[in-house]
Amino acid sequence: MREFRGISLAEIFASGAISELDLLRLRSIIYTDDALSAEEVDQLLALDEALGDPSRGWIELFISQITDFIVHRCEPSGYLTTDNADWLIARIQRNGVVTTRRRLELLITVMQQARWSPPRLVRLAIEQVRLAVAEGRGALRQEGAVAAEGIDEFEIELLRRILYAFGGDVAQPITRTEADVLFEINTAVSAGPFNPAWSDFFAKFVANVVLATSGFEVPTREMALHRDVSAARHVSSSPSALDMVEDMLTSSRLAGAYREQSAEARNLHEIEQERIAMIVGEGAGALEPGWLAERLGQSGRLEVTEAALIAYLEREKASLHPVLAEAVARMRCAA
Repeated sequence: MREFRGISLAEIFASGAISELDLLRLRSIIYTDDALSAEEVDQLLALDEALGDPSRGWIELFISQITDFIVHRCEPSGYLTTDNADWLIARIQRNGVVTTRRRLELLITVMQQARWSPPRLVRLAIEQVRLAVAEGRGALRQEGAVAAEGIDEFEIELLRRILYAFGGDVAQPITRTEADVLFEINTAVSAGPFNPAWSDFFAKFVANVVLATSGFEVPTREMALHRDVSAARHVSSSPSALDMVEDMLTSSRLAGAYREQSAEARNLHEIEQERIAMIVGEGAGALEPGWLAERLGQSGRLEVTEAALIAYLEREKASLHPVLAEAVARMRCAA
């Protein structure tokens, strides 16, 4: 454990720091010799845990080598099964909390590079934002920049990166696994002051699951969830939160990115999702109208962003699933 391919690690473990010279030697040996073994990968993980505030050079080496091992060196190459995902999860978190920001970055990078990965990975990643926002703990709150019940720009963009990483570059609806945690984050955020950046993200996320559940073909996640900065500037003088969200949605031309899905296309998508679930060993849960109706308006009525989104979709003539339409009408009557 204290030696890595002829390099003594004792001093590094003792000091909790790695010098540029040691980093250069490690990089030289790793890139010129054979691929890392499982034991050597565990050595790097143990070394990373011993480091207090490592340099960018170490972080890049650490993330690239662990990612290469778990995605490309482990069988099956190119994607993760539940066994490989569990191996990674066991090494980067304790009691559901990813221990450092660089290990959270490792998790995102693994999802980016893997063709497919089990939903438990993306759930763990999104859960780190929920822990920060709802409970004020975890790697994202170690510096205490934002109190619980608040979300900052970095965390919103981090959520986008996580969803992009898991969804890849195909037109993949946000899954139930992801949506469950995102709705929990919104519950925590809603307890604080109105946050335009969060409302922009949340409205586009809800639009994705509402329209996918209602039989629409979704765009890529980058198109569906991108932040329209010019739209945010345009609505800065809107008189109310509801008007602000409606203006953001109108300016972003969100509805134009979705189109009604044929029965054949829907069946093909379902078959593909079943195939991926069989390969990785875990499904992400179907987007069911009943489940979504329960998630919307959890307090018994639509909150501001949800109400603005529904009003926008109705103006755009987007037909909601009957179960959702009935639930929305009921919550409006209760408001």
